[in-house]
Amino acid sequence: MKKSFLLVVALLTIVSINAKEIIVDLSKGVEEVTDGEATDGKVTLSFANDVATVQWMVNVNWGIAGVEFPLDNLAEITSFSFEYKGDGNASGMLPYLRDLDGNRWWNNETWSSLSETDWTEVTVNDPFTSLWDGGTVFGAVPFTRIGFVANAGVDEGEFTEESGVFELKNVIIIVPDKEEEHEAVENVQALSKTVKVIRNGQMMILRDGKTFNALGAEMK
Repeated sequence: MKKSFLLVVALLTIVSINAKEIIVDLSKGVEEVTDGEATDGKVTLSFANDVATVQWMVNVNWGIAGVEFPLDNLAEITSFSFEYKGDGNASGMLPYLRDLDGNRWWNNETWSSLSETDWTEVTVNDPFTSLWDGGTVFGAVPFTRIGFVANAGVDEGEFTEESGVFELKNVIIIVPDKEEEHEAVENVQALSKTVKVIRNGQMMILRDGKTFNALGAEMK
Protein backbone atom coordinates (compact mmCIF):
# COMPACT_ATOMS: atom_id res chain seq x y z
CA MET A 1 0.00 0.00 0.00
CA LYS A 2 2.79 2.42 0.95
CA LYS A 3 4.65 1.66 -2.28
CA SER A 4 1.56 2.41 -4.40
CA PHE A 5 0.93 5.62 -2.47
CA LEU A 6 4.46 6.87 -3.14
CA LEU A 7 4.10 6.18 -6.85
CA VAL A 8 0.86 8.16 -6.94
CA VAL A 9 2.62 11.08 -5.25
CA ALA A 10 5.34 10.93 -7.89
CA LEU A 11 2.83 10.99 -10.74
CA LEU A 12 1.00 13.96 -9.22
CA THR A 13 4.32 15.79 -8.95
CA ILE A 14 4.97 15.14 -12.64
CA VAL A 15 1.60 16.51 -13.70
CA SER A 16 2.07 19.68 -11.66
CA ILE A 17 5.48 20.65 -13.03
CA ASN A 18 5.38 19.64 -16.70
CA ALA A 19 4.36 22.75 -18.59
CA LYS A 20 5.50 24.52 -21.72
CA GLU A 21 5.76 28.23 -22.47
CA ILE A 22 4.57 29.69 -25.76
CA ILE A 23 5.78 33.22 -26.49
CA VAL A 24 3.14 35.25 -28.35
CA ASP A 25 4.32 37.12 -31.45
CA LEU A 26 3.23 40.70 -30.72
CA SER A 27 4.05 41.83 -34.25
CA LYS A 28 0.94 39.97 -35.48
CA GLY A 29 -1.63 41.99 -33.55
CA VAL A 30 -4.99 42.83 -35.12
CA GLU A 31 -7.45 45.55 -34.16
CA GLU A 32 -10.43 44.63 -31.98
CA VAL A 33 -13.32 47.07 -31.49
CA THR A 34 -16.61 45.75 -30.12
CA ASP A 35 -19.82 47.01 -28.54
CA GLY A 36 -23.22 45.45 -28.05
CA GLU A 37 -24.94 48.15 -30.10
CA ALA A 38 -22.25 49.57 -32.39
CA THR A 39 -18.60 49.33 -33.40
CA ASP A 40 -17.91 53.06 -33.51
CA GLY A 41 -14.33 53.12 -32.29
CA LYS A 42 -10.79 53.13 -33.55
CA VAL A 43 -7.52 51.35 -32.84
CA THR A 44 -4.02 52.09 -34.16
CA LEU A 45 -1.32 49.46 -33.59
CA SER A 46 2.46 49.67 -33.72
CA PHE A 47 5.27 47.32 -32.80
CA ALA A 48 8.92 48.11 -32.01
CA ASN A 49 11.62 46.77 -29.69
CA ASP A 50 9.43 43.79 -28.68
CA VAL A 51 6.69 46.12 -27.43
CA ALA A 52 3.18 46.41 -28.90
CA THR A 53 1.64 49.87 -28.57
CA VAL A 54 -2.15 50.23 -28.74
CA GLN A 55 -3.80 53.61 -29.34
CA TRP A 56 -7.54 53.26 -28.79
CA MET A 57 -10.74 55.31 -28.90
CA VAL A 58 -14.38 54.47 -28.20
CA ASN A 59 -17.43 56.71 -28.17
CA VAL A 60 -20.22 54.37 -27.19
CA ASN A 61 -21.44 53.15 -23.81
CA TRP A 62 -19.23 50.33 -22.50
CA GLY A 63 -17.41 50.03 -25.81
CA ILE A 64 -14.09 48.17 -25.91
CA ALA A 65 -11.09 48.69 -28.15
CA GLY A 66 -7.73 47.01 -28.23
CA VAL A 67 -5.75 44.21 -29.82
CA GLU A 68 -5.88 40.45 -30.35
CA PHE A 69 -2.98 38.15 -31.21
CA PRO A 70 -3.42 34.82 -33.03
CA LEU A 71 -2.85 31.49 -31.29
CA ASP A 72 -2.25 28.19 -33.05
CA ASN A 73 -5.46 26.33 -32.13
CA LEU A 74 -4.27 25.50 -28.62
CA ALA A 75 -6.32 22.69 -27.07
CA GLU A 76 -5.41 23.45 -23.44
CA ILE A 77 -4.23 26.60 -21.68
CA THR A 78 -3.56 26.63 -17.95
CA SER A 79 -2.52 30.28 -17.57
CA PHE A 80 -0.93 33.24 -19.30
CA SER A 81 1.18 36.21 -18.27
CA PHE A 82 2.08 39.61 -19.68
CA GLU A 83 3.59 42.96 -18.85
CA TYR A 84 1.76 46.20 -19.54
CA LYS A 85 1.71 49.89 -18.77
CA GLY A 86 -0.95 52.52 -19.33
CA ASP A 87 -0.96 56.27 -19.77
CA GLY A 88 -2.63 57.23 -16.51
CA ASN A 89 -6.13 56.82 -17.94
CA ALA A 90 -8.73 55.69 -15.41
CA SER A 91 -10.10 53.07 -17.82
CA GLY A 92 -9.62 49.35 -17.29
CA MET A 93 -7.98 46.75 -19.53
CA LEU A 94 -9.45 43.28 -19.95
CA PRO A 95 -7.10 40.39 -20.82
CA TYR A 96 -8.84 37.31 -22.23
CA LEU A 97 -8.57 34.14 -24.29
CA ARG A 98 -10.82 33.64 -27.31
CA ASP A 99 -11.82 30.26 -28.66
CA LEU A 100 -12.74 28.93 -32.09
CA ASP A 101 -16.43 29.71 -31.48
CA GLY A 102 -15.64 33.33 -30.66
CA ASN A 103 -16.21 33.02 -26.90
CA ARG A 104 -14.02 35.15 -24.67
CA TRP A 105 -12.70 33.73 -21.40
CA TRP A 106 -11.15 35.68 -18.53
CA ASN A 107 -10.48 35.60 -14.81
CA ASN A 108 -12.43 38.43 -13.19
CA GLU A 109 -9.64 38.93 -10.64
CA THR A 110 -7.38 40.32 -13.39
CA TRP A 111 -9.06 43.56 -14.40
CA SER A 112 -6.00 45.76 -15.00
CA SER A 113 -6.08 49.53 -14.54
CA LEU A 114 -4.56 51.74 -17.24
CA SER A 115 -3.70 54.23 -14.53
CA GLU A 116 -0.48 52.19 -14.09
CA THR A 117 2.29 54.09 -15.88
CA ASP A 118 5.13 51.73 -14.93
CA TRP A 119 5.63 48.27 -16.40
CA THR A 120 3.47 45.86 -14.40
CA GLU A 121 3.58 42.06 -14.64
CA VAL A 122 0.29 40.15 -14.49
CA THR A 123 -0.38 36.40 -14.36
CA VAL A 124 -3.84 35.14 -15.25
CA ASN A 125 -4.65 31.69 -13.86
CA ASP A 126 -7.58 29.31 -14.12
CA PRO A 127 -10.49 29.37 -13.30
CA PHE A 128 -11.52 31.12 -16.51
CA THR A 129 -15.13 32.19 -16.93
CA SER A 130 -17.10 33.54 -19.87
CA LEU A 131 -16.60 37.27 -20.36
CA TRP A 132 -19.65 38.31 -22.41
CA ASP A 133 -20.24 35.77 -25.12
CA GLY A 134 -22.16 33.11 -23.23
CA GLY A 135 -19.63 30.29 -23.46
CA THR A 136 -20.42 27.41 -21.14
CA VAL A 137 -17.41 25.06 -21.13
CA PHE A 138 -13.86 26.41 -21.02
CA GLY A 139 -11.65 24.43 -23.39
CA ALA A 140 -14.51 22.77 -25.28
CA VAL A 141 -12.96 24.02 -28.54
CA PRO A 142 -9.39 25.19 -29.29
CA PHE A 143 -8.17 28.68 -28.46
CA THR A 144 -7.33 30.84 -31.46
CA ARG A 145 -6.62 34.32 -30.01
CA ILE A 146 -5.54 36.20 -26.92
CA GLY A 147 -6.90 39.71 -26.46
CA PHE A 148 -6.28 42.89 -24.50
CA VAL A 149 -8.94 45.59 -24.71
CA ALA A 150 -9.53 48.91 -22.98
CA ASN A 151 -12.97 49.44 -21.48
CA ALA A 152 -13.92 53.00 -20.57
CA GLY A 153 -16.79 51.73 -18.40
CA VAL A 154 -19.11 54.65 -19.07
CA ASP A 155 -22.36 54.51 -17.11
CA GLU A 156 -25.44 53.32 -18.97
CA GLY A 157 -27.18 56.17 -20.78
CA GLU A 158 -24.11 58.40 -21.00
CA PHE A 159 -22.42 59.19 -24.29
CA THR A 160 -18.82 60.26 -24.39
CA GLU A 161 -15.58 59.71 -26.22
CA GLU A 162 -12.76 58.02 -24.36
CA SER A 163 -9.26 57.36 -25.68
CA GLY A 164 -5.83 56.38 -24.49
CA VAL A 165 -2.69 54.33 -25.05
CA PHE A 166 -1.36 51.14 -23.49
CA GLU A 167 1.68 48.99 -24.18
CA LEU A 168 2.30 45.24 -23.97
CA LYS A 169 5.34 43.00 -23.84
CA ASN A 170 6.35 39.47 -22.83
CA VAL A 171 2.98 37.83 -23.45
CA ILE A 172 3.43 34.14 -22.59
CA ILE A 173 0.94 31.26 -22.77
CA ILE A 174 1.37 28.23 -20.44
CA VAL A 175 0.17 24.87 -21.78
CA PRO A 176 0.60 21.29 -20.53
CA ASP A 177 3.65 19.55 -22.01
CA LYS A 178 2.14 16.16 -22.79
CA GLU A 179 5.29 14.71 -24.35
CA GLU A 180 7.47 15.41 -21.32
CA GLU A 181 4.72 14.20 -19.00
CA HIS A 182 4.51 10.88 -20.88
CA GLU A 183 8.29 10.37 -20.76
CA ALA A 184 8.43 11.20 -17.05
CA VAL A 185 5.65 8.75 -16.22
CA GLU A 186 7.50 6.03 -18.12
CA ASN A 187 10.68 6.79 -16.16
CA VAL A 188 8.87 6.50 -12.84
CA GLN A 189 7.09 3.31 -13.91
CA ALA A 190 10.43 1.77 -14.94
CA LEU A 191 11.66 2.34 -11.42
CA SER A 192 8.45 1.32 -9.69
CA LYS A 193 9.94 -1.94 -8.34
CA THR A 194 12.85 -0.21 -6.65
CA VAL A 195 13.06 1.37 -3.20
CA LYS A 196 11.40 4.75 -2.72
CA VAL A 197 12.21 6.96 0.24
CA ILE A 198 11.40 10.48 1.45
CA ARG A 199 14.38 12.63 2.39
CA ASN A 200 14.05 16.27 3.41
CA GLY A 201 10.46 16.21 2.19
CA GLN A 202 11.47 15.07 -1.32
CA MET A 203 10.78 11.70 -2.92
CA MET A 204 13.88 9.78 -3.99
CA ILE A 205 14.19 6.42 -5.75
CA LEU A 206 17.07 4.08 -4.97
CA ARG A 207 18.22 1.58 -7.56
CA ASP A 208 21.51 -0.20 -8.26
CA GLY A 209 23.33 2.01 -5.80
CA LYS A 210 22.12 5.21 -7.49
CA THR A 211 19.60 7.81 -6.41
CA PHE A 212 16.92 9.21 -8.75
CA ASN A 213 14.28 11.93 -8.32
CA ALA A 214 10.56 11.39 -8.97
CA LEU A 215 11.05 12.15 -12.67
CA GLY A 216 13.58 9.35 -13.06
CA ALA A 217 16.59 11.67 -13.38
CA GLU A 218 19.74 10.60 -11.54
CA MET A 219 20.71 12.78 -8.59
CA LYS A 220 24.44 13.34 -8.16
